[in-house]
Amino acid sequence: MKIIFFLVLQISVITNIKADYSRLLFHEVLNLSELIVLGEIKVVDSLYFYVNIKETLKGKTESYSIKIRKFENWSCASRWGKYKVHQKGIFALNRKKGNWQITGFGNEGEMPIENENLFFITTFGLKGGYTYKKYSALKFNLTDAKEGIKKYLEIEEELEKMITNKTLLSYYSKNEVLKKIKIELIGKAFSALNLNYEERAKWLKLYSEK
Repeated sequence: MKIIFFLVLQISVITNIKADYSRLLFHEVLNLSELIVLGEIKVVDSLYFYVNIKETLKGKTESYSIKIRKFENWSCASRWGKYKVHQKGIFALNRKKGNWQITGFGNEGEMPIENENLFFITTFGLKGGYTYKKYSALKFNLTDAKEGIKKYLEIEEELEKMITNKTLLSYYSKNEVLKKIKIELIGKAFSALNLNYEERAKWLKLYSEK
């Protein structure tokens, strides 16, 4: 029962965010990105920054270096700090007018790396959450994050089917990224069903008994 209550609490936080702009969730960033790379900023100019690619997690690129349009701060979202050479991160990207840009109007697709940890910036706090440069963030061990991202992209369609046939709660992984994505996907199902708090608890109880 405690587990069900904890899941409902976390999912309620995710599905009840009200703001002028609702930030993309972790799995949404992965789904919507054409290219996802791990790299280090090597050059910064007035409009772009250049990243040396260390590893490609999704998509293909023939170059070891990539030019990315800088994120422009606006009223509902801003980058955590100035662009600087040697900053490392995972960069989830899409092309717009021939240029690569970060996925998400809130710069969600730029995930900084420090001390072998990956941070996904959020506007909400979940139990076990952290802060990065005073921003609420999810924190993952870098190796765990890379493995989780790759695995999710492999089984994305399978997880969507598990939502439909109500077997998602039975899915288990030790990977922290996949655990967070599982909670996001259950929240997605709740949003589609338009369930209130009590209905969610009841639904989760029935769901877990299947």
